Amino acid sequence: MMTSPAKYCFQDLIPTFLCREFVDLLLPYTLPAWLTPHCTKVDYWTHAIIVPVFKKPGLDTADMANFRPVSNLTFMSKVTERAVARQLHEYVTAEDLLPRCQSVYKK
Repeated sequence: MMTSPAKYCFQDLIPTFLCREFVDLLLPYTLPAWLTPHCTKVDYWTHAIIVPVFKKPGLDTADMANFRPVSNLTFMSKVTERAVARQLHEYVTAEDLLPRCQSVYKK
């Protein structure tokens, strides 16, 4: 949680800087939510706010193809995603499950 960027999302119930500052107090309340199956997660963890961002200046602003979608997820969703990715990577590496010939998309 402390290594995550301090970005903010509209849907965050608690501002990111408070989550990081009071992580010791909040952890007993957030940990049970992380340990439950995905189907019981709070809806706002899985919803993203999608914002169209203009690709580069000089393009036609009326053409939607000149925009790219950027999704803004909640801080807790990002922290959970990082924790799962780290655990999965450790498991796959420890069990030697990565293909030997794969040279791209590795950590």
